[in-house]
Parts: sequence; structure tokens; C-alpha cells
Amino acid sequence: MLSKTYSLGIAGVDAIVVEVEVDIMKGLPGFSIIGLPDSVIKESKDRIRTAIENSGFEFPARSFIVNLAPAGFKKQGANFDLAVALAILHATNQTDFNPAAIPMVGELSLTGEVRPVRGAIAMAITLFRSGFKKLIVPYENRNEACAINEIEIYPVKTLEDVVAVFEGRSASYVPDGLPAASENISGVPDFSEVCGQQSVKRAVEIAAAGHHNLLMYGPPGAGKSMIAKCIPGILPRLSRDKSIETTMVHSIGGKLNCGDGLITMPPFRTPHHTASDIALVGGGKIPGVGEITLAHNGVLFMDEFIEFKNNVLQALRQPLEDNLITVSRAAGTASFPANFMLVASSNPCQCGFMFDEEVDCKCTPMQIRKYFSKIAGPILDRFDIEIYVPRVAYKELMGKGNGENSESIKLRVEKAREIQLQRFSGKNIEVNSRMSSSMTKKYCHVDENNSAFLSNAMKRMNLSPRSFFRILKVARTIADIEGEIEVKKEHILEALSYKSLNRYYDI
Repeated sequence: MLSKTYSLGIAGVDAIVVEVEVDIMKGLPGFSIIGLPDSVIKESKDRIRTAIENSGFEFPARSFIVNLAPAGFKKQGANFDLAVALAILHATNQTDFNPAAIPMVGELSLTGEVRPVRGAIAMAITLFRSGFKKLIVPYENRNEACAINEIEIYPVKTLEDVVAVFEGRSASYVPDGLPAASENISGVPDFSEVCGQQSVKRAVEIAAAGHHNLLMYGPPGAGKSMIAKCIPGILPRLSRDKSIETTMVHSIGGKLNCGDGLITMPPFRTPHHTASDIALVGGGKIPGVGEITLAHNGVLFMDEFIEFKNNVLQALRQPLEDNLITVSRAAGTASFPANFMLVASSNPCQCGFMFDEEVDCKCTPMQIRKYFSKIAGPILDRFDIEIYVPRVAYKELMGKGNGENSESIKLRVEKAREIQLQRFSGKNIEVNSRMSSSMTKKYCHVDENNSAFLSNAMKRMNLSPRSFFRILKVARTIADIEGEIEVKKEHILEALSYKSLNRYYDI
């Protein structure tokens, strides 16, 4: 008897509806799965057989063939265990309901328990677009899948629970308020804990307000890493659409905890400087998400930036411009979202004391030039703001008064973001850093006096066109923070002061 059910597989950051067909053939007892399954799916035969028997059902000694369609799509993961098991029960006349009525996903244990899977929210979105109204998911994925209100979610813990859903003995899940994912906001350092560094805090506020890429450089121990870790505390919460998008990426990447709902805070990713380019951009035999995609709608913090391998730094160029990364492998090509704010920190030279007023730098001009060469040109051009983080004086370290806290800075950042949302209403961007050159000319208009001043600055500082437009975008953000409609000379001067590292290449 032929039986059919529906399940879902993951392709990139999207889900695809998979039709699961089970037929009983003549011949010796056997169990084969076709339709481009990976090794995890091939191993599911023994899991499914044991789970069915330990759940009180029978697994007859027959020849079963399972087809996963579409056949041309490479299937991976244990998402299909539940659908295959239900199709077998129906094919062997142990159930009298139609298992194709409700799509289902879930991994089976040997005891018949249903374990969580990756990408439940992406699967719910795909089902909604495909016209389905219901979905059976593992119990731990219930809150994640419930983010899509248009789909009825049936969470199950065991194989018997799935049968109960089809027989009408189990109701759909209605959450008592959608719980958010664990945000760990309490573990984010507050800016009031950062001693001194007022100019650096100002630069970070501007970067957060306009979603600008930021490079901090200075001697070891000056507080670069701590300042970067404070940034999530001043960023606005994600909108619902961005929350769903971010949760989907983290779920597919296996970074979402069981029982979590939507991620409402911008993600903060900190890859180690020994990370490979594949770890950063994604990859594998079947393309998967990397760190830059996990940082989508949030912050990618790269500490010890110059210590990263050159091919890793070069891999940042496309996503920083396109907000998208395309990964091509033999098994296929996938595109992943990569709209992140890059925050990097580095020593200014090998010894770290090139600009220090208290400790003499021991590096030769040749060593400094070689050290900077890794981020010269195109890489440095992609930073909107470059700020020196000096050593903190003893008086500031031991001072009694705390600096401004993150909450008050966050209010100004949110106000500036609101101005940008209104400015770009109806367009495909939300922040100043994403303006095109034509939009920059329109919204960063300068008068004749400022135009002459900018022209002279461009020549003297040897700015590339990309850097020039980034300076204008930063000036626009500074004006937004100040509540000014027009970009003024003082805004341009401050923006220019954040783009001065290039002059040290020719020491």
C-alpha cells in the first residue's frame, strides 16, 4: 500500500516542502531511502524501526522503499524521521487517518520520543507561503514555530502524541505570550563601567545610530574589547520582521536554545582571529551559515582584526557592500543575508604603542608599514569610523563618578534611528550607512562653502570616492543625533576626524 506524508528540509536559510512517499514492495525484508538523502537520513532506518516498535506499534518484516521528493534537492538532517514513521504506520494499516493532512518535522529517538530540529520557524514560513495551515513540531520547537501566527502549531513529545493529533485528541498550541529567546542583556557591560574614553564613546554612539562600520585601534589594555561588548546595550530592539528573520537564521544555524521564541535583541558575534574564511562566510559540502550571517541585523565584532588571515579579511568585502553573501559549492549555491555592523579592534603596530604618549614604540617604519598593509586600501575604505583608543589615565581609572550609562545613550540612538526611518520611508533601506551615492548626494546636501572645503579635504587626505561618501554618511548621522535638518560644517569636520588612519601608511 502506498502512503504519503509531508515534511520539510532546509536549503540555505529557507525551507522546502518535501513529499515523503512510502511503498511496500514484494521481496525480502528491507528498508531503503531514495531521493538524495545524506548519511543522517540513511541512518534513520534503524531509529525509525526501533521507535515504532518501542511506541507499541509493529514494524512488519516487509520490503519498504521511501522516496523523498523533489529528488533533485539534497536532503540533510533528521527532520524526516517523524513523517517516514507515520507513512509506514499508514502503509501497514495501523492507522486509518490521512497522514498527508498535516506536515510534520521531528527526529525520533529509539524510545519513540520526538527530538527538536533546526529551522522550525523557516519551515512554518514556507508552509504559510505554500498554503498549508497546520504543522506538527517537536515540543521544544513550539515557541519558535508559533512566531508565525497564521499556522496552527501542534507540539508533540512522542510518536503516540502525533497519532493523537491526527485522531483529534490533541489541540493546537496557544502560547501564553510569546517568550523571547534568551538575550543575556544582563551580561552586557554598561557604558558607565567604561572609565574615561569620552571621544571613543561618542564615536561608538555615532556608529550605532547610523549602523556604521567601526575600527578601534590603540595600545593593549586600553579597553577596546570592553567598549565593543557594550554596543549591544545601546542598539534598538529588532522589529518583528527582523526578529523573525534573525530567529530563522539562528535556528537554521543551530544557535537557538530549545524552548526559545523570537530573538528581539540584535545578535553580537565574536569569531576568534584564528577562524577560517569558511567559518566566517559559511560553507561545507552543503552550504551552511557562517558568522557573518549569524550576525545579520546585529554586530560582528572582530577582535585583533589584523591577526585574521588575509583571505578572511578579503572575504568581508562583498557582504559589506551587498549585505549578502553567496556561497558556491559542488552540492549547490546558496545566498545568505549579511546585513551586519562590523566592529573591529586592533593594535596600531606589532608592539601596540605606536601612538602611546607614555611608552615608546619599538617598531621600525618598515615593520609598521608591513603591519598595516593587511588592512590597506579596500578593507580600510569599508570602515566609516576609525577611532584611536588611548591609554586611560590613573585619575580616570580611580575616579568616583561614573560616566553616562548605556540607557541614556540608547535613547539618543533610537531617536536618530527614528529620524532615518522617516527619511527613508518607502525605500529599501533604514539607516544612513546603507544610502547609495545618489541618495547620499540628496540627503547630505552641502552648500558651496562646505563643498569647497570638502574638495580640499579630499585632496589633502587622499580619500577614495568610497571613503568620501562614507564621510558624508557619517556627517548625516551626526546631524541626526544633534537634531539638525541640514548637514553643517561642524558635522563634516567631526566626520573627517574619524577617517584619518590612512595617512600613517607611508611612515
